[in-house]
Amino acid sequence: DEAFALWIEQWAKLYEEESPSRMIIQYIHDNYFLVNLVDNDFPLDSCLWQ
Repeated sequence: DEAFALWIEQWAKLYEEESPSRMIIQYIHDNYFLVNLVDNDFPLDSCLWQ
C-alpha cells in the first residue's frame, strides 16, 4: 500500500504533469493491484502453486 501512495505523492511529482514518465506512474497506480500472498504452510516449497 505504501508503494502505491508514494508513487503518486512523491515519485510522480518529480515529473511534469503530462510527461510520459508521470503518465506511466499514474497508469500503474490507477490500473494495477497490489497483491500479497501469504503461505502459512511455509515448510512446503511450492504449496502456493499447487
